[in-house]
Amino acid sequence: MRSNTGWPRRRGARLAAASAMALAVTATPNARSADREKAHHVDLVYVCSFPSGPQEVGVRIAADVPELGAPNKQIQATQVTTTVSVPNSVRTELSASDATSVSATAQLAMHVTHGAESAEAAWSNLTSVPTPIPAKEDLVLTAKGEVPSVTVESPGDVTFEPGHLTLALHPLKADNSAAVSDMLPIECDLTSGQNTDFATVVVSPVGSANTNVVPGTKDSDPGSEKSARLTAPLDPVGNYPAECHYLDGADPAQSGCSYLTGYNNVKKLGGAALLNAGIMNISGHTGKLCGDRVFCIPVDAELNDRGRQQFPSSASTFLTFGFVPTTAVMEVSEIGLIKIQTVLNFSDLSKSYVTADAQLSIRLHGVKVNGTPLDVGESCKSIEPMNVSLRSSPATYTIPHGGILTGRATIPAFSGCGVGEDLDSLLTASISGPDNDIKMTQGNMCSMLNGDQCPPAKPVPQR
Repeated sequence: MRSNTGWPRRRGARLAAASAMALAVTATPNARSADREKAHHVDLVYVCSFPSGPQEVGVRIAADVPELGAPNKQIQATQVTTTVSVPNSVRTELSASDATSVSATAQLAMHVTHGAESAEAAWSNLTSVPTPIPAKEDLVLTAKGEVPSVTVESPGDVTFEPGHLTLALHPLKADNSAAVSDMLPIECDLTSGQNTDFATVVVSPVGSANTNVVPGTKDSDPGSEKSARLTAPLDPVGNYPAECHYLDGADPAQSGCSYLTGYNNVKKLGGAALLNAGIMNISGHTGKLCGDRVFCIPVDAELNDRGRQQFPSSASTFLTFGFVPTTAVMEVSEIGLIKIQTVLNFSDLSKSYVTADAQLSIRLHGVKVNGTPLDVGESCKSIEPMNVSLRSSPATYTIPHGGILTGRATIPAFSGCGVGEDLDSLLTASISGPDNDIKMTQGNMCSMLNGDQCPPAKPVPQR
């Protein structure tokens, strides 16, 4: 069994499925086991351990689940939501911490049973958008996201029953900064005597041949020994941009694409170069504990502009020497992958943060000085990578919803510039140097697994 876990379980055993019936919790694209899906929901009562003491909490779990399945075909739940009604007493505590809104992240242990065997699927990384704290009513938070699929090798009913729930509340102040709170994480257990039946999928022997293709295998691209990535849209309904694809070895349940844009200041020229909105393909990984009550969630990302790892080319105009208009087309390419990491500090939420690190190469062409072309050639580029390290807060930036990341970088020297004359020194003296502010804006993530939030919206770059 492979379970895509985004939150640590602090208690309770994980159930293994290395058994004869091989119940597999996986995530594979284009793996719908039946055309018909049925909306399911169940209303449950949990007892949650808030700092002020145990409180009963009403929870509605909902998802669309196929009615029928087949052996070796993935059963994929979609449109998954977990709606939590936070009681008034807890709402008062949140307001006392100067919070005006709250977002949440949830992990639900979904017990999956097939005959005499069972396994636990971690429905993790379910997130809610910031919700204003009401004056009197209960605070209702709806967390949603993508979840692993389930595969069985033989006929029989597959049942789903919710179990333990872990919540992380993220209180936010009016300016969207994190409100100091120690309410993370919150462990919730079902009260006894409830009917927890959620969904049943009837797996019949009809159509049991497994024709699904897992990205990164030989069969995923006929004629090639190994497919580097799955580039074609997985579902026409999803309306994916052509540049969206899975990264090598990506988990489709934690993958998607979004637009990334921003500004790179050039301190010496007193201006900013626009980085046009381009597709960034995202591959999430299983989070893990990385310290005492600290949880790290790593993500890989890659730019794609018509098959190239770069932002779309952009032309920028600066006033050289304060009065001479100089225009240049700038190509910013990515070297390797962008590494994004969310660090959640459950002891002190205000110490949680997000980092994004990348190495970029800059090439200049199409340079004009006061309207006169300056031939810099085709190989005018930075002599070494520009190391970029950006930072944000989980309160203002998340992978699913996007947000703003900021930082500074040193623009390297340039070489290979000039046709007939060496312009390296001129461009290096005019552009290169430290303390160049960078402000990047990411839009929402489009899920290539089920088409949720597709196509991704192009964000407006912020200066």
